[in-house]
Amino acid sequence: MATLKAVVDHRKADGTYNVKIRLTHNRKALYIPTELYITERQMTRSKKIKDPNIVSATDSLIDEMRKAIVSIKHVEQMDCSQLREALHRKMSEGEVFRLDFFEYADSKIEKMTGNTRITYRTSFNRLKKFRSVLDVNDIDYRFITSFKAYLENEGIANNGISVYLSKIKHIFNLAKEEYNDDDIVRIKTSPFKRGVVPSEEATEHKILSVEQVRRISTINGDKSENFARDMFLLSFYLIGINGVDLYNLKKDNVKDGVLTYNRQKTKSRRQDKALISIKIEPEAAALIDKYSSDDKDEYLLNLHRRYSLYSTMRTSINLFLKRLRQYDKTLPNDLFYYYARHTWATIAYNDCGIDMQTIHEALNHASDANMKITDVYVKKDFTRIWEANRKVIDFVFGNKH
Repeated sequence: MATLKAVVDHRKADGTYNVKIRLTHNRKALYIPTELYITERQMTRSKKIKDPNIVSATDSLIDEMRKAIVSIKHVEQMDCSQLREALHRKMSEGEVFRLDFFEYADSKIEKMTGNTRITYRTSFNRLKKFRSVLDVNDIDYRFITSFKAYLENEGIANNGISVYLSKIKHIFNLAKEEYNDDDIVRIKTSPFKRGVVPSEEATEHKILSVEQVRRISTINGDKSENFARDMFLLSFYLIGINGVDLYNLKKDNVKDGVLTYNRQKTKSRRQDKALISIKIEPEAAALIDKYSSDDKDEYLLNLHRRYSLYSTMRTSINLFLKRLRQYDKTLPNDLFYYYARHTWATIAYNDCGIDMQTIHEALNHASDANMKITDVYVKKDFTRIWEANRKVIDFVFGNKH
């Protein structure tokens, strides 16, 4: 039976060494080059590979080659050169499917925007630190549990591990959907079926009291503080609209006093592209008028003229929201924009008696598995959401409409 072993080639001019697979068959040995290169720091003095990531990569490649050899007919009648050629054909002709998982992930992440893109990029950067080269079929249960243990050893908290693994799982499942079909299963592993992704632990809710929201609305600070205050209130009036969505609103998102847009965070996970319509209440309309863009601008608000990047605006708003505490010591030290969304939902449920399903729809959350099919057939009526929003605003600010 043929044997395979990872070995190190001679030193190249740039100081690196190519990792090769030594194929031994019928008393003769030949070498198969790989795409892996290492330095002297990744080897022992006797030139044995010691870098665990490279060892793991070569082990996976050898496993793949062994599977290919098993599928080759009449191996025992071949000499080493013939076997190497047959193995090369088997690997290169796609009979053993190969897909660079990092390259595939990059193609998907490149299409994302905002915080979603940042979170996915961070997750895959972590994965690259664990394994620099990764084929999609190397991702099995053992690999995922090893990566999980690596994250734990790095001191990553449970919620962080949950985020990293869930992003990797999503991209992996996209690859399976794209490359597998009823007739051909190219990606054979199912590493995430065993509950390997931990559930996120409940975190402290970022919620303000009704009185605190009222006080924020009355604060009169400097220009930057007042801008942060107004963006916070506008988010509250628009049912906790995400900052990136507020930043990117266009004039054509508003028609007949109704704001309609696709929520950036969840539109890629929903068949309706996370579409939502919100009636613009007078309180929101006043702030939209205050920060409206000029007639020649396609954007609804002048935020793009204030900040060239959303990330810069987000940082600025959160910075100046924290400064509002100098005017009201009851405000939390970590006050930031997203408090508006959490607070709207909490007041809606606890104080205004709005049912959880309406709140779920108002926050434009992705539907769970049981609701996805129903969502396709049922035409949404957003008036329940509008009524809920008016009820919350009236409760907090004592308005009568």
